[in-house]
Amino acid sequence: MWPNVPDRIKEGLESTDPAERRTAAQQIGTLPQALAKPLAVKALGDEDNEVRIAAAKVSAKLRIPGASDIVSAWLADSDARLRLAACEVIRSNPTERSVTALGRVLSDPSQDVRMAAAQAMGRSGSPDAVSLLLGHLDDNSPEVRAEVATSLGRLGDGRAVLPLVGRVQDTSAEVRRRVARALGDLRDTRALSALVRALSDANTDVRVEAALALGRIGSDEATVALAPHVQASASASQGGPPSSETSLALRQAAVRALGRIGSPRATDLLIGALETDRPDAGRTPARDALVAVGPKATKSIVTALEGSPSARTAVGLVQALAAIGDVSTAPAIVRAMQRGTVAAPSALSALATLEAEQSLPAVLELIADASPDVRRAATRAALALIDPARPDGRAVEPVRDALNDPALATEDRVVLVELLGRTGSPRASEQLLVYATSKSPSLRRASLRGLGSLAQGSAAVDEKIVTALDDELGTVRMDAAIAISRVGTSAVASKLLERLLKSAEQDRAAIGIALAGVLSRSQDGELAKTVSAAVSSAPTSARDALIEGLGRLRSDTSVSELKKLAGGPVDDRRKIAEAISAQGAKAIPLLTTLAQDPDASVRANAVWSLGAVGDRGVASVLSKLTTDPDVDVAGNSLAALGRVASREKDAALVESSACAALSDTRPYVRANALAGLMLAGAKCDVAVIGQLLSGDPSERVRISAAGLLHAIAAGPVQPATAPSPPPAAGAPTDPKKPDAKAAAPMDPVVAARRALERCASEETTFRVARRCEPGGVRTKNGASPASPMPLTVFVVPDGSTSPVARAPFALSLADGTLRLGTSDRRGVVFEALTPDGQVELAVPAALAVGSL
Repeated sequence: MWPNVPDRIKEGLESTDPAERRTAAQQIGTLPQALAKPLAVKALGDEDNEVRIAAAKVSAKLRIPGASDIVSAWLADSDARLRLAACEVIRSNPTERSVTALGRVLSDPSQDVRMAAAQAMGRSGSPDAVSLLLGHLDDNSPEVRAEVATSLGRLGDGRAVLPLVGRVQDTSAEVRRRVARALGDLRDTRALSALVRALSDANTDVRVEAALALGRIGSDEATVALAPHVQASASASQGGPPSSETSLALRQAAVRALGRIGSPRATDLLIGALETDRPDAGRTPARDALVAVGPKATKSIVTALEGSPSARTAVGLVQALAAIGDVSTAPAIVRAMQRGTVAAPSALSALATLEAEQSLPAVLELIADASPDVRRAATRAALALIDPARPDGRAVEPVRDALNDPALATEDRVVLVELLGRTGSPRASEQLLVYATSKSPSLRRASLRGLGSLAQGSAAVDEKIVTALDDELGTVRMDAAIAISRVGTSAVASKLLERLLKSAEQDRAAIGIALAGVLSRSQDGELAKTVSAAVSSAPTSARDALIEGLGRLRSDTSVSELKKLAGGPVDDRRKIAEAISAQGAKAIPLLTTLAQDPDASVRANAVWSLGAVGDRGVASVLSKLTTDPDVDVAGNSLAALGRVASREKDAALVESSACAALSDTRPYVRANALAGLMLAGAKCDVAVIGQLLSGDPSERVRISAAGLLHAIAAGPVQPATAPSPPPAAGAPTDPKKPDAKAAAPMDPVVAARRALERCASEETTFRVARRCEPGGVRTKNGASPASPMPLTVFVVPDGSTSPVARAPFALSLADGTLRLGTSDRRGVVFEALTPDGQVELAVPAALAVGSL
């Protein structure tokens, strides 16, 4: 942003020409909140209604503090557009005063204003809004009644239960549907009988919503009422009358509801419903519902698996166990496979998903099975069960025997060769070396990948892999380089250094990877000096590989040499700030200096590295940079603060900066603020996080908000005060009158759970909705987390076919953080400590606007 932009907007707001003021008011939205606030406040007081409406839109978008109280006066204006705009501002940033003012317009002559006011009150989280809304459940407009019901459900106040029960038989089907949803949101067992009656409503949507609401209440009393809607569909699949689309929709809703209830009776019904699922489908209703029940369903599932289930049900049972992720259930899957209860390929696929190492012997028995499908499934399962980081020679002999089959197809032989390497056993090297010179490129590549997975290298392995660096195929050369980077001995370092300086430019990327990996296992100070000296004379395309290798060479000499190089050009400084993170705490002084570099790309790498190696002493440096004008620097600083706070077990290190950043106009800054809070176990106002989840235009922000809410929702619910006793039997009740249950602020854990449930049912983007579901953040029970690992990423932007130097990038990591920055002169990004899990390139921060 040019420095004169705020001044230019201010001048436009002071113009005597209304058209210029309108244009200026619209431009306020391009400013950061701190700069926008005084200008927005000024525009909200303009005499021209169009200017005020434009300023209101900006105030709602940026959640300008104080704007809600200013626009409260508009609620009495004769212009309905102003009243609507005021409701929108208050919805985005409610205050006690503005929410009270909204109550007056619930009787507005305009239906649209009444609806907007009801919606704003529902999103306010204010207990004071409940009594105001309850008086308008009988509005003459069904659209308004529906919005009032929805808002009462959002507010989560038990005083609304009985009045809502009185509207279950409203004349409008949409109102009845919204009332059912609201009663589900309130989770009060007093609504059970009304919702059970609604299961017989004439409108399908109402019946579906009633079933889902019974699930959210979670009472086992509803299981009996839901059972017929599950069993009717099962009867149809077994030769009964065909099910209509209506009954199928209700069946799916009933199944989901049983998954939420999760009682033993509900679990047994779901197990029976597996008979109607399609085992080959990626997601199925009954299986997904069992997964939603979670570990408490495993005992019933195992019992059913040990009985005599049908083939279809048996497949669903093992798939459910795999998706739940409890590795202790692996023996039950193995027994079912060995008894023939479940087909071997399905059982093997489940064992692979579980990654249950104790099942490896049973898997290896099937590697040479007569059935090609079983052999391939067993090989895939073994690949998932064997971790090269923990050498395991049990697979060596079975794989060797399978490879001796002359009739084995090449594609099957390739997978077995890779499996042989994954054992990490030195006994595997002899046969792998044979395949390294195969005429088949796929076998050569498999051999090289296998050699790179060995627990340790040797002179023979060095010789074979270095020779492969001269292969005619670039893919083979790259596989050889990766193998050297993982197992190459220090003896090849000098050869690789010479090759890097003299080789053709197209081969330097591969050789650079090889050299950096070899140097990472060295502590030779003299070698560090040699590498450092080579930097000055190296071609431009080789400098970054040398700097990265120097950074990964664990030696005090490496740190001092990098410090000398840090006075060089910006490309060198950027790479140093990235690579030196491999040195651990020794890198902190230099990184602290680089965090103040005049170049933003250097600062971005420096703060990210401080997040990997820093202690609480760097928190103040990182906190200051969370408001950096460069989006990469600010975003990385927030993620780094979260990582430091997590290691130091001190949420306060990140809380203040991250909570403030939730109102930043840059999507990736907001996303990393949420991710940092999640890593540290910190939290801000749950209502604010919920607003980001439901209303932020950025998909990435909504995904991060869901992750943080899952972390909050996993905590214990604070004990609630005892509710008032129900009315005496026979006592008259007035459905319009709030019941006597006292209002109390919603527990943050309960609020987080409800926000996630609303998201799962209302969010229109699949990735966000999936993240909001109970299984959206999944861990394997009993599995130990893998150690962080080094990662090299080649940045190939859309429209390109090769890595691009100095390309902006955004790297999405498994811990929820986004690393932002600029690739090096090779188009490479190096990450020293990558969390285990999926990694993907996202849209760069500079382009992440709107819904990205």
